[in-house]
Amino acid sequence: MSGIDGARPLGESGERPVADGVIGFREVDIDEVGRVEAAHYYRAKAFVVWVGDPSVAGVFSTAPQQVEDLQPAKVLYARLYARPSTRLLYTDLRGFGGERLVFDALLTGAAAQASVAMSVRTAAVLPADWSRAWWLGALAMGVIVDTPIRAFVDGASAWEWLGAPAEIFPAVQQLTATFATDAGLTQALSSHLQADPTLTLESAARLLGSSTRSLQRVLQTSGESFAQLRDRARREIAAARLAHSDDKIDAVASDTGFRSRSHFVTWFRRLTGFSPAAFRAQHRRR
Repeated sequence: MSGIDGARPLGESGERPVADGVIGFREVDIDEVGRVEAAHYYRAKAFVVWVGDPSVAGVFSTAPQQVEDLQPAKVLYARLYARPSTRLLYTDLRGFGGERLVFDALLTGAAAQASVAMSVRTAAVLPADWSRAWWLGALAMGVIVDTPIRAFVDGASAWEWLGAPAEIFPAVQQLTATFATDAGLTQALSSHLQADPTLTLESAARLLGSSTRSLQRVLQTSGESFAQLRDRARREIAAARLAHSDDKIDAVASDTGFRSRSHFVTWFRRLTGFSPAAFRAQHRRR
């Protein structure tokens, strides 16, 4: 198969659709990345890896880097670089919000795992506040050697420099835009929950201008549930209140959405391993 035309439409064989349209990519498990012929992608929590043609592959960062994503990202970068048919790599880091040295470590790991010479032509689309000189300098210091690589601030220029098949780019843009929108919605939800951890799924969807069903779909794609995001916000707020204020435990429980102190105590112990009182006492002893 060459290009997008031979890819199976999304939705066949039970693949999860992306947004509401057919964009020429299908979702695969991590072990299948780069090993199936049809144009495909794999989504982790903070990045998407895709293969759109035997010669071209790419990585799109959708959110601030998460530690649990680092190891699979190293494995997948190494696989793309070592894949004999991969000659062009399009890396879009505009959604990357973590420490840049994390990405340096990611590429270093990929270089160490690759079993063939680094001959993949690589274009990197960087966030506006990143220094292209910094990024290219890091690579020149041994992350990737003897590899044609250039940094850009827009995707079209990067794609043109790569010389990748023009017919693939619209599908890549639609794929990345879909996930960027989803990532933005998830981040906005997290911010609303930090401001008000008593929100329900329905009230959060209204604040975001989304339907409950659409919000659930985005969360399912991200690998996290509304309950998990709310628990994280509640835990952070409760821990800060217990550690840095003299607020009564009953007040902390009520303000984080619990109807009773006992329910709050059980929940807090399950998430932290400490009762609220023990957590406060331990923190005050430091």
